[in-house]
Amino acid sequence: MYAGDYLSSNLGHEIINLFQADNGHHYLYLNSSGNLNKAHEGLDIMLMVKAHSADSFEVIGLAKGLHVAPGATMTMPRDISQKVDLISRAQRDYIASEPGDVSYGGVSILDIFNDAEQQNIFITYKADKVLVPSNRRIFLQYDKNGLNKFDNKEVIVALKSHNMPRTSLKSYIYPEESIDGEQLSDYDNILTNIVENADLWTDKAVWKPLCNKSTANQRISLFDICKMRDDENRVSNALAYFMSLEQYRPLWIKFFGYYGVHLHNNYNVGREISSKITDESIDPARYPSGGRIDLLIEDSGNFVVIENKIKSDINNVKSDGEGMNQLHRYINFARHKVSATGQTPYFFIIAPNYNIPLLDEDTSKRYRIITYRDICEFLDEPTNMAAVESDWNFRALYDVMKWHTFDSPNEYLRYEMQEKFEQRLKTASSSISAPKTETSKLSNAIEKNNKKQSVLNMAKKSAISGEYIITVEDSGSIRVCKIYDNVKASLRECAEAKGFEYDPNWTTRQFGSKLIKEFGEGNEATIGEYTIVKRDSGSIETYRTYDNTLGALREIASKVGFNINESSNTRQNGSKLIDFINSNK
Repeated sequence: MYAGDYLSSNLGHEIINLFQADNGHHYLYLNSSGNLNKAHEGLDIMLMVKAHSADSFEVIGLAKGLHVAPGATMTMPRDISQKVDLISRAQRDYIASEPGDVSYGGVSILDIFNDAEQQNIFITYKADKVLVPSNRRIFLQYDKNGLNKFDNKEVIVALKSHNMPRTSLKSYIYPEESIDGEQLSDYDNILTNIVENADLWTDKAVWKPLCNKSTANQRISLFDICKMRDDENRVSNALAYFMSLEQYRPLWIKFFGYYGVHLHNNYNVGREISSKITDESIDPARYPSGGRIDLLIEDSGNFVVIENKIKSDINNVKSDGEGMNQLHRYINFARHKVSATGQTPYFFIIAPNYNIPLLDEDTSKRYRIITYRDICEFLDEPTNMAAVESDWNFRALYDVMKWHTFDSPNEYLRYEMQEKFEQRLKTASSSISAPKTETSKLSNAIEKNNKKQSVLNMAKKSAISGEYIITVEDSGSIRVCKIYDNVKASLRECAEAKGFEYDPNWTTRQFGSKLIKEFGEGNEATIGEYTIVKRDSGSIETYRTYDNTLGALREIASKVGFNINESSNTRQNGSKLIDFINSNK
């Protein structure tokens, strides 16, 4: 969940997975397109995960009692114009049959995602129960070489016979034989240590959108745009900057005073300071040093070492030997420095509240932990907040630190998803000015074209990949079509190909109608490989049937990680690409 560039400017459809609908039921969306291969229809349990590292996922939810929604397992027809009718109408009928029409915060799911790029399937499953982790973090580790366990509050399950899904964003795990040297198979391991471990789960934190607050006036900072909320270096840079500014020095002197550090007004703040002891008279074996100190605050009387840790490997510090880690090296360095200056050394770790490090006995005697909540609560004091609000960039840093004040990553995620979801609910509800009818609840793109109501002839073989549909005709030939999610962009392509002047401020309906009037007949126009259709509701659809089929296959293959065999013909490559896509659903 929550993966891909799509989310940088859109609301991921999978956001519904951890929210309870207004009718009290739980509905799920399976990435990346909402559909699944019919062969997997009998699965009854879903683990919801988010990326944690290059070889691991963090489990953020568990769904039990899965019931496949109509349309989620349908294969694609040969007649591309029927795509939306076949799947979306099945979904529409199902949603209409559910109590309360499946709404969140008073807004129908059809209106919430009506303008999203992924809009053909709205619901993959209805679940009997959805649970979230209670008080321990849960990880799936795909690294065959060993595990990195951070503390005893974590549950880490190693998967030995499955590879980490990277393209399809989902993986199916069935009962299997355990591999040599393993007591449990991957299936049994997950079932025993995660699914059936009742102590790990609670239903008390499953979320329900309220649509009772506005985030419309929130300003987006570079931390948000550049996705730097979790970037220790960038946050450390910002802290160093605002600690150094003259107007904020009294603020930080006051803050560190609470921890017994009496800074002078002329203190200096350093970043990434080498802690290597260069004095050759010091035995490096006895007093190891090295590494870079995140923040070093110095004046004539104080030597303040600060290690800023945000990421989840906070406790996985590299060791020089038994009992020796980077924190000890900083102590050795500081002791050596202050022995000549007479400064008093202080050692701090700044950490998110959801990931407070467990220090060994020796280190805990030297280092004090400052949580981001400690900093934010200090800044929340009225006189201090006035200083924060005086500079928008300082406020942006404060907002970033606020993200790290939660007690668990799941609470952090909840806040983020709640914020995004409520913004979408606000937008969707404000755009609905009249009572909903069955038609207005639907994406306009699912209205049937009366000219194409014939009985469907199913293709011999087919696959869907995002906007693309690949089919094998009865003759064995390959056909590739693309149903555009961004209709307006495809209309621009058509207009520019024909030298047709257009107003960039036209709506999609205006744009499509004018092109059909100029180059088509009735409610349809064909411009080269493109077909533009105006539905009875007035909505516009575009699709493209590729003349250069092999070129289209190359285009799709590059997106899904499939290698085209240039020595094979189009039919062979098309058939293998279809198999590859379907096997990864």
